[in-house]
Amino acid sequence: MTDIHVTASINVEASLNAWMQTQLALVTKPSFLASYNVVMIEPQVALAPPAFSFTHLPAGTLSRYQGNAASDTLKGYFALGIFDVSAWVTRESINWRAQLRWMVAAVERVVIGQAHGAVEIQDYLTDPNSPTDSNFRVTLGSISKPQLVIPNEMFDPNPNIERVRMLIDYQWVQRSE
Repeated sequence: MTDIHVTASINVEASLNAWMQTQLALVTKPSFLASYNVVMIEPQVALAPPAFSFTHLPAGTLSRYQGNAASDTLKGYFALGIFDVSAWVTRESINWRAQLRWMVAAVERVVIGQAHGAVEIQDYLTDPNSPTDSNFRVTLGSISKPQLVIPNEMFDPNPNIERVRMLIDYQWVQRSE
């Protein structure tokens, strides 16, 4: 077992990734979208559209506790992050617009439908293949309106790819023993 606390950002990000992937798989897919891929290390891993990509953007920390004492035995601070969930499709598919709209709607359904707006933090550091539950959670905030990402013609080798991103803010108490 690692001595890094279970609320480390690496566990938070892995927990959100696993939660989002699991919840999206539960949404019934329409006939024009038989399957999709999920990429969690975009843009370092090749995308095969249709696909979702998950990226985390650290947003900052707040010192809310006197002396950073989150409890009697733990130090901690309030951490903030942004979960970038992007939907990618190719215009080579006759159904690309419908696919993109469904993918956006699926992400919105998952985030808005999350009971209590919280996701349990799993301990991936101890065993990445079989993470264990913790008594800690990450709280989801709001989801942005879907934003079409306009590719830079100079740098984008594939103009047939369309991307829409949704940003979900989240927060948790990061602790240290």
